[in-house]
Amino acid sequence: KAAIYFIRAEQWNTAHEIIIEHLAADVIINDTSENYDYLRDLLRPLTPLECSSTISGWTYQGQLLWEYMEITTNVESLLRSADPRGISSKLESLKQRLSSLPSKINQFPCPTAKHRLCQAEIAKRTLHLARSLLQSNENKSASMYQRVSQLPLPEDYTQQELRFVVNMHVNENIY
Repeated sequence: KAAIYFIRAEQWNTAHEIIIEHLAADVIINDTSENYDYLRDLLRPLTPLECSSTISGWTYQGQLLWEYMEITTNVESLLRSADPRGISSKLESLKQRLSSLPSKINQFPCPTAKHRLCQAEIAKRTLHLARSLLQSNENKSASMYQRVSQLPLPEDYTQQELRFVVNMHVNENIY
């Protein structure tokens, strides 16, 4: 509620701090569309440049979360869509947007263990989305290795993903 009141009062920075410190991590960790909708509704008034330019840490916090949720929603709807028209141009656009996320994910501040878990969840899901979008890419293993090495992933997940990359590379070279 406090974030909503600060947004109404056009106190963008304070609203953003409350959203990041008290709400965002739980929403990302719990990963439900209703929670995403709620977080998106809170962040939406902060996204215009005249607001976001006044917010400290916007690029690596609020903007990262906004872009991550937008890309996730777009990829999911694209994969569910039965309409093949324009799908390749949409995929290319999403690939470009997705490639900008790793550097922002690395800069996401993690003052608590919950924020670190949030960062890891965003990184894992971003990697999963990248894997889904790279199905048509000729040199998948190099692309995946680059993404795995850029993301702040927990060690066990990094090893799991690197095993996948090695297997993909072997398959690319054998077949």
